[in-house]
Amino acid sequence: MLRNTVSTVVFVALILVATFGYVLRALEYMVLTEKIEELGSVYRSIGFLRARENTYPIIPQDVFVGAEVIRNSRFLNFEDRRRGVGGSLVEGLNTVVYPWPDILLISSPMPEDPYRFHERDHADHTDVFFYGELIRKDFVRVAPADIDVLPHIELVFEVDYVLHGQPELVVAGQEIVLRYFLSEAEVEEDESAIGGLLRVKPTITNVDAMKVGQRYFVRGSFYITGGFGLGTLETIPQQGVPDAVLTMVPLNLEIDMIRRYMRAEGRWFVPVEKEELVDASEPGLENLNRILDNLRHMQSLVHLRTTIDMSAMPNAQQPNPSIWLDSGRWIMPEDNVIGNPVAVVHAWFAEMKGVGLGDSIIVEVPKDQVILGIHGPAVSSVPEILIAGDLNGSDAVTIDLVIIGLFRTASDVNFRQHDTWATNFIYVPDAVIPSGVTFSPKPQIDFTLLKYAFPRLLSLHMNIEQMVNEKGGNFNFLPHIWYSFVLEDPREEPAFLLEYREMLASLGFDILMLEQGAYEFWAFATPILQAIRFNAIVSLMVFVLILAFIAFLYIRRERTSYAIMRSLGVPVKSVCRRLMVSIFFISLPSMIVGGVGGRFVASLFASNTVNPFGEIVTHVPIDLSVSIPLAWLPALVVIPFAALLAMVLIGAVRMGRRPVLELLQGAAGGSRR
Repeated sequence: MLRNTVSTVVFVALILVATFGYVLRALEYMVLTEKIEELGSVYRSIGFLRARENTYPIIPQDVFVGAEVIRNSRFLNFEDRRRGVGGSLVEGLNTVVYPWPDILLISSPMPEDPYRFHERDHADHTDVFFYGELIRKDFVRVAPADIDVLPHIELVFEVDYVLHGQPELVVAGQEIVLRYFLSEAEVEEDESAIGGLLRVKPTITNVDAMKVGQRYFVRGSFYITGGFGLGTLETIPQQGVPDAVLTMVPLNLEIDMIRRYMRAEGRWFVPVEKEELVDASEPGLENLNRILDNLRHMQSLVHLRTTIDMSAMPNAQQPNPSIWLDSGRWIMPEDNVIGNPVAVVHAWFAEMKGVGLGDSIIVEVPKDQVILGIHGPAVSSVPEILIAGDLNGSDAVTIDLVIIGLFRTASDVNFRQHDTWATNFIYVPDAVIPSGVTFSPKPQIDFTLLKYAFPRLLSLHMNIEQMVNEKGGNFNFLPHIWYSFVLEDPREEPAFLLEYREMLASLGFDILMLEQGAYEFWAFATPILQAIRFNAIVSLMVFVLILAFIAFLYIRRERTSYAIMRSLGVPVKSVCRRLMVSIFFISLPSMIVGGVGGRFVASLFASNTVNPFGEIVTHVPIDLSVSIPLAWLPALVVIPFAALLAMVLIGAVRMGRRPVLELLQGAAGGSRR
């Protein structure tokens, strides 16, 4: 090595440069491929189906037939056939949700008055029963043209005992306001007042006998009825209970899973002494215990929704999701595979229930289910089928769910935090819901009143009943809002659409794919991947050729020294070992230096290549930093180093098979004469 300075320097330079280029391109390919695949993973080809003709007006479309076609697609990664069932909380009541605008019954005795009937699309009853002292009683006068607030008597109570009620609305020690809304028969115009204000007619209302300073047993309910402002929560509960303004309702108002009837006749209050409780056998209170039992069931209802992969649900996709993760994690496919009893709940539900990540909630799921109604599409861009477990069902399964994630919805932004109908939705893995669940249509209701009050709901009920009857009670029905699928590779989306679009169109379905910018991303990324792959292959080929060339030159250079040592009687193994030691000291330091330099430059090149992706992937926060694991470098150096030693060893062994005289004569092959 020392005597052949020039050739040794050439060998070192060749090895160093070749290793530098090889490590640079190899690491660049490895880190960029991994980073681009990581960035590309935020794009998934998520699709769903839409029926061109809906069999059941108003009700979400049945896409079962189309889903059966996609099930066998070679492009499919997985499909998510979500299900919905109703359950009830075993411990405690549910949270107060945003009641959808309804017609509210006021105290009118007139049968033809449309306000006699009150119908809710779903079970979000918010009634409270409590004892308290009446501390203030005021008639609120309003102008006849004022539609924001109906004329009413405001009753303020100091609550001392809550028989039943959600803690968001009423607790002992609280001052609570009840509004007794007046009918036309209970008010008259006060001509002496400026603006034509209304005044109450004397001694004809149902609450005239209520006196300030007396303790009463009363009932109220939280409403928000379109345009009338009949119920308000002044603050979002953080600690304790907010100031609640409720509508006063009769104590004997009957309720069931779906509706309630409210009539002028009834028991509006019961005067009681301090620490006294009412007797349920009193006239007008005979049904109180049954009403309370039904109410407890209604106020513990939750809507369970199953999923295979919650992160792939269409309504959870960027850039404009209607549901997003607040904390924790989504339900993932592995949860469904193992039947993991986990749940993702609304963040406000968790706050009101005093639970968080890692806590458990116990839900009872009756196998007899009742379809309550549809939230939309007439009133919502995302219609939902609302289902409840039948109160009279005999067979039920109890599920202990561990909270792994908290979600929020667009309603949390568009309204106040508590004004969201999604509060009672709990997402669980599909495998958690028991089999054998059967569905029945909405219970029979008074069609005369319903037709008079809500023609849309009459049509809705008839369509639900028709749908369930046609399905034989098994509810073998796949609403389009409960179905989506994910393709294996978003780059195969054009091929998938080409193969299935016309086929599904002939069955009456359109394929809709979520636009997330995947096409633009891969259009930008694919040429980069092709370029770095080509560079890596070329650099590897050049590197191998250079190593072979160096091994050839080294063996040729050492041929004379090898022959001299052999002629002096040095064994072949010793001579080969000396040759290997020499190339070891030539190549290893050169490869280490070249590899370190290549790693440094590869990091710079990769960072510059990745930076433009920040202008493409804009809908999610992404990490554009590039790091090259140090463990990659030894592997990239050791393998070619071992290959060079192997080449030299093979050359030395082959050279050892030639006669010493021939090697001394400098023959390249065959003996000279």
